[in-house]
Amino acid sequence: MHTRLDSRWVGGSGNAIGILNGNDVLVGGVTYTQWNGANIVVDIAVEAKRWCTPDILYCLFSFPFEQLGCKRMTAPIAASNKRSIKFVEHLGFTLEATLKDACKDGDMLLYSMTKEKCRWLTRPQVLPRILNNG
Repeated sequence: MHTRLDSRWVGGSGNAIGILNGNDVLVGGVTYTQWNGANIVVDIAVEAKRWCTPDILYCLFSFPFEQLGCKRMTAPIAASNKRSIKFVEHLGFTLEATLKDACKDGDMLLYSMTKEKCRWLTRPQVLPRILNNG
């Protein structure tokens, strides 16, 4: 998934959760890095259209908010990546800052989500099978 994020993954520098389809093919994932106790940086990569369910979103948001105790999450996104912007806004992230020329092709947008604003923390009846690779 890190190849879809236009970034480099350094082993031991964070955690990643991968979402598998029924054929055990990786169809989505989130990396969690730069955790400082209050904030964690997240990057989301998607390989398929229908990978995201409320149960999966519970797992993806409960890890930083409930397991790590974060107050907020930060999602950096290239301003040119309209699909990712639309997706994180749909999830409930809000635009917090613009970093001028922080991406290869222009600006970087910093989106944030606080635990209080997260609507995905309702525990599902049955947890989905998730590949957790830390």
